Amino acid sequence: MSPVPRRCAALACIAALALLTGCSTSGSGSGEDGTTTTGLTSITTASRERVRVVGAQNLAILRPLLARQRASCGRDGIAPVGPAAVAQCRKALTDLARVSHDFARALVFLRPAPELEPIVADTIDALRPVIDTIRVYPKDECLGTTAPSAATRTADCTPLGREVAETISLLEPQLDRWKVELDVG
Repeated sequence: MSPVPRRCAALACIAALALLTGCSTSGSGSGEDGTTTTGLTSITTASRERVRVVGAQNLAILRPLLARQRASCGRDGIAPVGPAAVAQCRKALTDLARVSHDFARALVFLRPAPELEPIVADTIDALRPVIDTIRVYPKDECLGTTAPSAATRTADCTPLGREVAETISLLEPQLDRWKVELDVG
């Protein structure tokens, strides 16, 4: 098939898709009821109560995990004492990264009202570094079944453990904003 018929076929498909989905011609796409038409689905703005519910559900899981992480790993770095604490710290970090990811994902898909966008965006921005620093922390080396060598501990485990702890400590004031601004958590 030569390029001209293929282009015509592609344009015909696009035109048919536009007719079937009912694209808006008003230019704004904004309805009077707070919805936005996109052609396939309407997007609605989450109410203040919906944002509160999502925050409360996730904070109820996240706060105990933060306490568990501090208790098993240490407050100023990742320095568990004893084999049992090492396993608990590893699990606490894994769970904290997973729950932080889930909370950030829930917030990304929330689409809050404009007055709630700052707290939602700031929370996502505070959660992402936690997820990333835990992901790059060498858990297999530093929190494995055998203790790391002194050189590995000094070069990798201690500085990266401090970075994880500092990043987590920066998350906590952001979570406190939910209590102040939305009375949840």
